[in-house]
Amino acid sequence: MHILPTRDTLPMKNAAWRLITVAILSAWVVPAHAYLDPGTGSMLIQGLIGAIAAVSVTLRLYWHKIKAAFGGEASDADEGDEIAAESVAEDLNGERRGEPGETLSKD
Repeated sequence: MHILPTRDTLPMKNAAWRLITVAILSAWVVPAHAYLDPGTGSMLIQGLIGAIAAVSVTLRLYWHKIKAAFGGEASDADEGDEIAAESVAEDLNGERRGEPGETLSKD
């Protein structure tokens, strides 16, 4: 035998309990004595925009790893990025440098 009522034995539904709780908490309001100026709102918006930018850059950097984790195959764009990265690495290593004005040809 249960001493405390359970959710199934309560006469009111869950929504009614929520309404009663909100009504009681709304009646018990304490003043905050705080002031939020317009600069605070713009600071919050700036932080939100910065967070969105950070998430989008992070997703862009790790997109191929996220895609591979869910079973996606490498796309043509990913292969193009790899080819471009190899080309930049060759340029930095000095493998494809020529004299000024000299045209590089593929042999």
